[in-house]
Amino acid sequence: AVILRRMVDRVEARLQNDMAATESVRKVFIVTGQQGEGKTRFIEKLTESLKSQGVRAGGIMAPRITEEETTTGYDIADIGTGKRVPFLRHINRQLKHGFERFTVIDEGYQTGLDALDPDRNISSNIMVIDEIGPMELSGKGWDKRMAELMQTFKGHLIIVVRKSLVEEVKNRYGISDPVIYDVGASEAPAAFREITELLKSGMVK
Repeated sequence: AVILRRMVDRVEARLQNDMAATESVRKVFIVTGQQGEGKTRFIEKLTESLKSQGVRAGGIMAPRITEEETTTGYDIADIGTGKRVPFLRHINRQLKHGFERFTVIDEGYQTGLDALDPDRNISSNIMVIDEIGPMELSGKGWDKRMAELMQTFKGHLIIVVRKSLVEEVKNRYGISDPVIYDVGASEAPAAFREITELLKSGMVK
């Protein structure tokens, strides 16, 4: 928590000094790591910091729900509105891996689709998708929204992808030259610095 707070403090200080007004080229950032290494928590701290400095952020986070150190589901949090609702809940305790062990809750799914709607995010500087994984690679989940955003969204994309799926995700969505950070390998400070640098090139008006 102390390390994350220091990162946020550095970001806030640089944001106050480094805003400029030139146009920037859209980048795709991939935040990766193993399950339980803090990917969603990193995204939460990053978006809180950026929004506090005037960056218009949209998209979704998927906080994990645990019981006795076992993952029992995920919620969906709409970054733009702050709305948080249930999304996936565990239905098959014999399965420890794979999205087949979860049932999709309609309200959570619709909340995610709405939050990722390109038309609703025309004015957003950054879009976050937590996460792109096996569901999307099988054509489900946020697959269509991700494809739409790659085609139409003009801002920067930050997507969460587990480490073993990075290459598949890049290939499926035609992502070339992404900036990849492994938060499980202590690259979180570098991610904060890199994303903040974009603000120098006019992302915040």
